[in-house]
Amino acid sequence: MAVRKPSEGAVADNHALLVTDFGLWTPSGRRLYDKPIESVDQLLRALLWRRHDLRAAKVPPQAWILAGACEQLGWGPDAVDPGEEDDPIEEVIGRLDAVTDELFAPLLAEDDDDDGWHLFRPAGESGWRIHLLHTANGGRDRFLIDLFLEGWASLTSRDRFNILGSKAHGTVFDFDNDRDGARELGRRLVWHLDNLKVLPGNTPARTGAAMADRIWDTRKKNAKTTKARSGTKAPGAFPVKATPLPPVDDDFVEDIEPVGTWSRAVGTDEFVVGPRAGGEEVIRLVTIDQRASYLASAGMVSLGLGELQHLAGDDAAAQLSESATLPFGLWRVTLPAAASLGLPPLLPLPHPRMAIDRDTQMWVTTESVKSLTAPIASGGAGLDWLDLGVTEAWLTDQQGLALKTWKEDLAAARTSAIDAGDPAMKAMVGDIYKGYLGRMANPELWQGRLAHHHQPLWRASIIAHARHRSRAKATAVAADHQIWPIKSVTDSWTYLVPGNVEVADDAPGPDGTVGRAGRYLGKFTTESDVVLDDERLLALLNTTTAAEVTQAVDAIERAAKNPTHPGTGA
Repeated sequence: MAVRKPSEGAVADNHALLVTDFGLWTPSGRRLYDKPIESVDQLLRALLWRRHDLRAAKVPPQAWILAGACEQLGWGPDAVDPGEEDDPIEEVIGRLDAVTDELFAPLLAEDDDDDGWHLFRPAGESGWRIHLLHTANGGRDRFLIDLFLEGWASLTSRDRFNILGSKAHGTVFDFDNDRDGARELGRRLVWHLDNLKVLPGNTPARTGAAMADRIWDTRKKNAKTTKARSGTKAPGAFPVKATPLPPVDDDFVEDIEPVGTWSRAVGTDEFVVGPRAGGEEVIRLVTIDQRASYLASAGMVSLGLGELQHLAGDDAAAQLSESATLPFGLWRVTLPAAASLGLPPLLPLPHPRMAIDRDTQMWVTTESVKSLTAPIASGGAGLDWLDLGVTEAWLTDQQGLALKTWKEDLAAARTSAIDAGDPAMKAMVGDIYKGYLGRMANPELWQGRLAHHHQPLWRASIIAHARHRSRAKATAVAADHQIWPIKSVTDSWTYLVPGNVEVADDAPGPDGTVGRAGRYLGKFTTESDVVLDDERLLALLNTTTAAEVTQAVDAIERAAKNPTHPGTGA
C-alpha cells in the first residue's frame, strides 16, 4: 500500500483504520503495524491501543477488515459457509453471526455491567457490521467502534453497499488482494471524510441521516446561543421529533404524492419537420431528465417542523386566503374535472390523481397546492384557491429550509467527484440522497435517537416540487418550440424533435460550450438522443395507444445503447 503525504488523509485517519493481511494502516496510507493481525484477541488489543486516536464522525469510528484479514482472523470461507448464490440472506447472516459469536465469546465481559468488551446487535443480527463497546473504570470510560467485514459485504448486505460501490453503476469494491483493496478503500474513506464530513453509515440512507444530523446539531447549539444573545443570527431550521402521517381517511395516504408515468399516441401533424441534414429531413427521439431532481428540490422546499395541527371548514380554507406564506402540511381538496380547465391536451394532468371528466377529492401537500394554483403557462392548473374546495388541513406552525445546507454539501461532493472523474464516488453520492429521501417515510428505519428522520410529508413535498418543475419545463419547451412530450417517467421526458432543435438545458451553445445554468441541479440534461430512420419514425407515428408509444420508445432507446439487442430491429 502506497504511503501518501502526511498532510493527505489526516481527517480520515482520526476516524477509521484498515485491517489487512499485511498489517494495520490508516486510510491515508500511514503504517501503524506492519505484521498481520492473527487473532481476534490481537485485533481487540490493537483497537484499544488506537482508541484515543479514533473519534466518531456522527457514527462511531470504524475498523475495516479486508477480505484477506477476514480469513486470517477466522471469518474466511473455510470457517463460514458462504452457501449458494440463491441462499436466503438470513441464512448467510446466521452462519456468519454464529462464527462471530464463537470468535468473541472468550473475549467479552461476562455481564452487561462488567468492564470489558461488549458485542451488541440492535437489529438482532450483525452480519458484516459488528458493533463493539469497550468500557473501563466502572463504565465511565466508553469506546464504541464498528467493525466492517469487507469480505462479507456482498453476501450479507441488505441494502446498497454505500462506500463499497454500486452494482448498478459498476463500481462495486472487488479486489483480488488486500494491498490493492486497502489502497482503494483508503482513498474512498479519505474522500468521504473530506467531502461529506462524516463516516459512511452501514447504508446510504444512514449516511444521509448522519450528514443531516451534523448540520442540525450545529443549528441546535446555535439556537441556544440565539436565546442567550439578542441580535444573534437565526440558527436555521431543524427537526426535533418525527412528524408521522396524520390520521386522514384516504386510500392513498401512504403515497400522497405519487411519481408520474404517462405517455400518449403521436399524431403526424403535431410538429413541423426541421432543417435538412445531409439532404434528408431529420427527426430525433430525445429524452431529457432532471439532474438530481429530488436533491435539488430538497434544498428548495420549506419543510414543516413540529406537531401537525388539524383544521376544518372555514378555518382550513382561511389558511389559503389569509396566510402570507402558505403553511406546510396536507390539504383536503376537490380538484375540478381537467376537461373544464382549458389545460394543454398534449401534457399529463397537473396532478397524477386528477381526472379528466369528473371532480376528484384527495389530500395533497402544500407544494401541490402551489402547483395547482400556478398559471397554466408556468406548468400549473391555473386554479384559484376557492377552486380547490378545501375542507380540512393538517398543518405545522413552523417551517424552514431544513435540508438546504444538506443539499449543498451533497451537490458540492457530487461536483467534486465529477470533476475528478470518479464514478464510484459520484454513484455513492446518488445512492446517499436517494436512499435518505426515499426511506424517510418508513418509521421502522428511524427509531430511538434517529426518530426525527421519519418525515413522510417531507418526502411527499419534495416529490410534488420536482414533479411541478418537470411540468413547468414541458410547458416552456412547448412555448419555445411548439413541441410536446410523448412520454414521461418521473422526471424523464421524451420528445420527437425536428432538426437541430435543442430541448435540454445542458445543450451546447453556438460556441460549443454548456452555459453555467445548464450544469445546476434540477436542470434538464440529455439522457438519450437518437436520429430516427423512416422505419422507426413510422412505427412511432402509427402507434394508437399510450402503451404502444412506451413500447416503441423503449425499443428504440435500447437499440441505440446496444445495437445488437434482440427484438429492436437493429
